[in-house]
Amino acid sequence: MQRRIILLGLVLSLAGGAASGQSFGRWEKLGQREVALRQDYDVIHVGRSEGFFRQIKLNVKHNAVTVERLTVVYANGVHDDIPMGYLIRPATDSRVIDLRGKDRQIRRVEMILKSVRNGKGRAVVELWGRR
Repeated sequence: MQRRIILLGLVLSLAGGAASGQSFGRWEKLGQREVALRQDYDVIHVGRSEGFFRQIKLNVKHNAVTVERLTVVYANGVHDDIPMGYLIRPATDSRVIDLRGKDRQIRRVEMILKSVRNGKGRAVVELWGRR
């Protein structure tokens, strides 16, 4: 009986989180930038209202992008430098990046990257986060 009560409480708390706009475990789009054909430094600012995240990833559209490095800057000023050094093709995602520590509130993600010259124009890089 006690096990059922605990299970029911867990189900109700998860349902309450979903109803209040929290989406634990789902990917949420945090922002995007258009990338020039040359080596580029871009920043995706994440609003304070976005909340805390455990993981991030990039999604690329329209053209391939070489991502050299990401710097994740948290609301408390601490940052993570994440070497990448690989090509992300259009309509694909980067690897999933686990953020250090417990859930972290992201202020911005700084990117060093470049589009691949292939006649398809600029790429769009989207930043996604998972709680």
